[in-house]
Amino acid sequence: MSIGVKIRQLREANNWSQPELAHRLGIAQTTLCNIESSTTKKIDFLLIYKICREFKVEFDFFIKEEQVNETGEDNKKKMLTVIVSLTRQHE
Repeated sequence: MSIGVKIRQLREANNWSQPELAHRLGIAQTTLCNIESSTTKKIDFLLIYKICREFKVEFDFFIKEEQVNETGEDNKKKMLTVIVSLTRQHE
């Protein structure tokens, strides 16, 4: 399941409209629409952080599907790699 689908499911579970969530996150509604429809393939780490705070979920909620057969150490390394990669994109 894509990150966008998970975000949409969380939004709908909270009975929030796209414009309402977009406002809470400080992004345009069209940006949120593109994320939810998987038109946008890359999502800013800081935006994922804001989404985690709004929905009170951990970061791994969005990537755990990819981690099913990995050990805890593998998961930590993978998350660190993702964070470093995203950080470098903003330098």
